[in-house]
Formats: sequence, C-alpha cells, structure tokens
Amino acid sequence: MNYQRLLIELLIIVCYWFIEKMFFVVFKKGHPHHSPRIHHPGAWLIIMYILTWWNLGYYYIAYPLIILAALAVFLVIKQLVTQHEFLYRRFWVKFCSFGCLLIIISYVVSIFCYHLPTP
Repeated sequence: MNYQRLLIELLIIVCYWFIEKMFFVVFKKGHPHHSPRIHHPGAWLIIMYILTWWNLGYYYIAYPLIILAALAVFLVIKQLVTQHEFLYRRFWVKFCSFGCLLIIISYVVSIFCYHLPTP
C-alpha cells in the first residue's frame, strides 16, 4: 500500500470538501430561499472517479463504468415501466446518488487493489 498516494488522495478529498463548504457559506447568505443542500453529488462522482482511475489504471476502471452504465439503463427501464414516462429530473437525482455510492465503494476497493496486473 502506498501511504503517500493515499495521503494525497485524502488531502484532495478534504480540500474539495472545504472549498465546497466555503462556497456554500459565501453564496448562501445572499439566497435564503435555496435548499440547504451543501454537497453536489455530480462533482463528487467525478472526483471519486478520477481518484479511482488513478489507483486502478486504464484497464480496471472499465468495470465500475460498466456497472454505472448498467445502473443507468436499469433506472431508465424502471422509470418507464412504473410511470410510463421518462423524466430527467427524477432520473438524475437517483443516478447521481447511486453513482456516488458505487464510485465510493469502487474507490475504497481501489485503495487496496492498486497493484493489479494489466494485460
């Protein structure tokens, strides 16, 4: 396990969290009617995906992407079957939430699997 890389990755995560929190504090004062949501799942999805890619490399990062694409197809089909329509507003909320959960799990797994052989 490369502890220097892990420390850098944790520092990146903490710095982004701090920047996001400060951005919320600065811009929340002027807009009292906005929702109290601080975190943006789409941005966290991208950051965690980049860190997972950094640990796994080009070959093994395809597996979380395949699972993420299958999740998207499943959510679209589920929404079409249950509600007989497809609305992006409902889709993106669930997709980003489940995508973040999947990428966080992938990131934690990638911390311990960063020396996998590539064909």
